[in-house]
Amino acid sequence: KIHTMAWKRICQPKCNGGLGLQTSKEANQAYLMKGGWELSSRKNDLWVQIIRSKYRCGNSTIPNMGFE
Repeated sequence: KIHTMAWKRICQPKCNGGLGLQTSKEANQAYLMKGGWELSSRKNDLWVQIIRSKYRCGNSTIPNMGFE
C-alpha cells in the first residue's frame, strides 16, 4: 500500500516532521537567480558570451534582455 503525505508537510523542516525539501517554485527561483548572477559576473566564459550575443544583452553589468 502507498502511504501518501501532503506536499506542504514534506517541504517542512525535518525538526517539524517534514523531509526538508524545497518547493519546486523556490528551487526554480534559486536556479534562475544563480543563472542571472553567472551572466552578470562571468562575462569571459564562452557560454555567457554566446547567451549574451544570442539575446543581444550588450556589455553592461546587468544584461538587458530586450524586454523594454
